[in-house]
Amino acid sequence: MRAGASFTVEISLLMPIIFGVTILVMFMLIKLHNRNVCYCAACRGALESEYCVGDSNSVIGVKVASAAGKMLENGLIAMAKPEVEVEVSAGEVTVGLSGTTYSDYPLAEIFGETGMDKATEATCSVKRLNPGNYIRKVRTVMAAADKIKGGERE
Repeated sequence: MRAGASFTVEISLLMPIIFGVTILVMFMLIKLHNRNVCYCAACRGALESEYCVGDSNSVIGVKVASAAGKMLENGLIAMAKPEVEVEVSAGEVTVGLSGTTYSDYPLAEIFGETGMDKATEATCSVKRLNPGNYIRKVRTVMAAADKIKGGERE
């Protein structure tokens, strides 16, 4: 009895299934990675607004969009650079990113609009700091740092 022949037949049937599942998992992980990079860039851009004390809303918008764009330069896999939308109001800064993956994926026909071709979106909002509160926070942190260091600030 030759057991090797039945093993060859079983493997020839199982390997395409194993490779197919592996490829699907890889594409889902790429999609998840891109979504997380976009969300991280949106949060980084929104947090950049904390350093814009006393600037006008248009200047804050440009600085925030620039900070979010810098994070996206080398972090995305198989995705066009997303559009950055910034809304600056009196009390809040909202950064939104939206983009689509490249449509030349090998499995793009299978996934269509419900899978890999779907747009990746991320949004993050941060409340703007009041300049007076900002100065108080900085002074508190500096005093705590000096206390830990053992010196007095002049």
